[in-house]
Amino acid sequence: MSSSFLRKDLAKRIKEIKKADIVVGIPSYYNEDTIENVLYQVSRGLLEFYPDFKSVIIVSDGGSTDDTREKAEMVNTGKVEKIITIYKGPAGKGSALRSVFATVCNLEAKVGLCIDADLRSISPEWIKKLAGPIIEEECDFVAPLYLRHKYDATITNDIAYPLTRALYGVRVRQPIGGDFAFCRELALEYLEQEVWNSDVARFGIDIFMTTTAICQGYRIGESPLGAKSHNPKDPISLTPMFRQVVGTMFDLAEKYEKRWKKIRGSVSPRITCEVEFARPEEVKLSTERLEKNFRAGWERFSTLWKEILENLNFKHLKRVREGKDLLYASPWAKIVYDYMAAHHKKINNIEREHLLWSLVPIYQIRIASFIKETEQMSSEQAERLIEDQAQTFEDFKDYLVERW
Repeated sequence: MSSSFLRKDLAKRIKEIKKADIVVGIPSYYNEDTIENVLYQVSRGLLEFYPDFKSVIIVSDGGSTDDTREKAEMVNTGKVEKIITIYKGPAGKGSALRSVFATVCNLEAKVGLCIDADLRSISPEWIKKLAGPIIEEECDFVAPLYLRHKYDATITNDIAYPLTRALYGVRVRQPIGGDFAFCRELALEYLEQEVWNSDVARFGIDIFMTTTAICQGYRIGESPLGAKSHNPKDPISLTPMFRQVVGTMFDLAEKYEKRWKKIRGSVSPRITCEVEFARPEEVKLSTERLEKNFRAGWERFSTLWKEILENLNFKHLKRVREGKDLLYASPWAKIVYDYMAAHHKKINNIEREHLLWSLVPIYQIRIASFIKETEQMSSEQAERLIEDQAQTFEDFKDYLVERW
């Protein structure tokens, strides 16, 4: 396995350490407010639950100019080895994790973990809940199962979860959750893919990890981690992430076309421990800017939308523009499938980036519609709507196959 993308300082530390049982990767970028606690909780979990294992934590930083790396250096991790490095490659989380995968493989670790650097809710038990099923050889890939506020994780709720479930037949509720565990063989699988100059090197990494694990036949599990508390962002600031996640999903659908076309229905992954109730932090969203962006998108993209969308879906979008309707789950699912088909067919030679940009305002009005649908609901009640939406994506899969 080539490790030419590793920095010399990291390659040297790996040679010095030689072997490990567990490697925990923490991709970081401007996380000076949270990195110390994340490192502390991770090291506590490793020492408490796996005291006889040789463990390594690697902070893979994107060149933060705040005190992220300095604060990470100050944390006492006991006998747990700690590496702090700046990754090489395109700027993004995927490049950070590529160094983590290489560390897992070179140290011949049994299990690798990815833990986000902006977490506030992490506890030592997370290490056991994520790593345990792989160490005990029950799973090869473990995704997180969080309790989240109804307006947190809009990309997950409105496209990543329902599309992953519909295409590949596995109900991974948080396919871009950020905190995962995986076996060494899967880390090697990731490294061998020719994707590291694509959106996978950025925010496409999480959905790439989940989809690859499912489609390459690895055993999938979910570990309930309670309520996730981190630094939530409003949907408008997540526009680059949305384009990178969706672009990666569309590219993966091309790669695994033969697989997903055969699949109907879905199954739940193995739940690796008991689900405990926890109340998530409230997330407040306003529809005003989302609706304004959709109106601006209509002026910019409506001609393109008319080319991409099936006629009834375009007419529904026009009704939404006129304030006569909301963008409900059914037309939203069909619109996503129209876009997938357009991406596949390279309709009218529309550039990939322009295609993805044009979907953003529709995604934003879907969020605004969901807010209006659920404003009087609890997060538990809204979760049922999210599940119904995922089922709708499944129900319309034949529509995708026809348009494809």
